[in-house]
Amino acid sequence: MGFWRAINVNGTSQIWRQAVRLRDFFKLHVKWRVADGEAIEAMSQPWFPGWEVTDRAPRADRRITVADLFDFDSDQWKHAKIASLIGQQNAHQIVQHADKPRRVSGLKDRLIWECTKSGRYTVKEGYNCIISRLGMQGGDISWKHVWQWKMIVPKVRMFMWRLLSNALPLAQNLSYRIRTISSMCQRCNQENEFATHCMFFCQGSRMIWFMGELGLRTDDLPLNITEAILHITQGMNEDQISTVCYTLWEIWLVRNDALFQHEPFQPVAICKRVNAWKKRENQGIYTRSPSQIPIIPYEFQVEGWQVVTDASWDTSCKAGIGFLAYRASILQWVNMECLEAEDPFQVEAIAVKNGIDWIKERFSEEGLQKVQIFSDCYNLTSAVQERNMDDLPSWRALPTVAKIIEEMRSYNTNMDLIHVRREAVRPAHELANSARRLRTSYHGRPSVAIMTENGIGMRIEERFFQQVQEAPP
Repeated sequence: MGFWRAINVNGTSQIWRQAVRLRDFFKLHVKWRVADGEAIEAMSQPWFPGWEVTDRAPRADRRITVADLFDFDSDQWKHAKIASLIGQQNAHQIVQHADKPRRVSGLKDRLIWECTKSGRYTVKEGYNCIISRLGMQGGDISWKHVWQWKMIVPKVRMFMWRLLSNALPLAQNLSYRIRTISSMCQRCNQENEFATHCMFFCQGSRMIWFMGELGLRTDDLPLNITEAILHITQGMNEDQISTVCYTLWEIWLVRNDALFQHEPFQPVAICKRVNAWKKRENQGIYTRSPSQIPIIPYEFQVEGWQVVTDASWDTSCKAGIGFLAYRASILQWVNMECLEAEDPFQVEAIAVKNGIDWIKERFSEEGLQKVQIFSDCYNLTSAVQERNMDDLPSWRALPTVAKIIEEMRSYNTNMDLIHVRREAVRPAHELANSARRLRTSYHGRPSVAIMTENGIGMRIEERFFQQVQEAPP
């Protein structure tokens, strides 16, 4: 049948379905340069202005070439034969406008791309043509629409901007930067994870849309994420647009939970969370999730363990981490380590992760106890508390933050990560600075030399309690 006559059927890939949808676009820019006409199938390939596929010809005649429709002796088209195959109107169009075949030595029929001077098609030229038709204009319109959606929670509106800007850390985007990362969607393992696949085409996403309040089928949406969202929201009222945005948001959260925490897929629960978002919006409550996640400030505990962490980093990618472990406010352990990292947020996450790993070893020896872990990195503490990794300042920290969230969940209420002001983590910061500058590491009981060099005392200072109480939400 070929590309020019193909139809979309169930079971074909999303890429093929979208290629068929773009066929009319290609017909505007692809044509045959007719030489002798022997290589051009007259009934199934674009070769004259206004060409259209026809099924009127008998099956036996559908392999007829352009050369078969031309009388080289009289240098005229076979008008009657053409009309019998594809109709009088098309026959007239061919006679008036089609290039006549010519038998010239060395000249062959050639398929040309009219958007280039050479007539040669390249992926780059095709991409630029399609983007100019589909992408840029739609992106501007959609961005304007996003800011008009005043009813949307601000962080979800920001998520929508990132989605429309193709700025989410999807597998396909990451694979462009890191060759070792696969571009394949890890949820379905069927197609690359680009924005529209993640939000609409992946099997789980399709199920969520169909089961949701809007009951949408998303199989045949445009590949471009901007066009897909505009297509869905066209003619919708504010309440329906709100449903679309919160559904996209929940799909993103579910994707992250499945990828980093191996959470089971529960479409009914997801639809309920979308409704919960809308209910809170109507009530003017702008919290992240229906689940009641405790937000700081916390009441500082005297018993149990306290782990104070911090990191140090410079533009040469040299870094250091430090943490101090206190039991009932008395210093028990000191850790400083030098390493290399691409950005400061990544090092902050590693510092917290190392503190958690050390505490896990203590739990294995002494049993489960209450632990409070302190960090001055608000982006990190809020991401862990809310179990939300879509706003992280560094994609490199994603695996580490995911592991922190997993560990925190495994200990339930026995482990808290608390944000404090920088002054509160000064001892840990001094350790991290020393590790970075001196390129040295130390793990062990607090020694006199370490404590003296870094100005560390054996107890948490009284002002530390004040820093916890004054930590911003």
